[in-house]
Amino acid sequence: METIANKTLEPIADMLNHIDVKSVFGEPTSEGANTIIPVAQLMYGFGYGFGGDNNTNSGGGGGAGGRATPRGYIRVGEDGVSYTPANNETMLGIMGMLTGIWSIFWIAVTLIVLIKSLSGEPLGEEEVFEELMAEA
Repeated sequence: METIANKTLEPIADMLNHIDVKSVFGEPTSEGANTIIPVAQLMYGFGYGFGGDNNTNSGGGGGAGGRATPRGYIRVGEDGVSYTPANNETMLGIMGMLTGIWSIFWIAVTLIVLIKSLSGEPLGEEEVFEELMAEA
């Protein structure tokens, strides 16, 4: 007899059979004397709940999710073994610039507020914003 728990766990087991490095890249391949082995980051999440009482009320529930993200490949050949990451170098550069701009902005805000407070002048949020925009 199939229970509610078995019905709930079947989709989770099915998902585990389908989320792997093969679902991102496929099988390792050979290229001349080299073998290319795909590398992926696999992530899973599970949730399961049950409840109810001995009367007519019953509970249940469950779920799972997963993700496989390409990370690079390993090349095994006559000249040795090497790993090549699958990085988006453009995005890394943009994120680095945005982080620098964000840091400069908050350093400027902190200095303005500090200088104004040390000089004894009251300073509200609108004045800080207006002063930053005037300097830009």
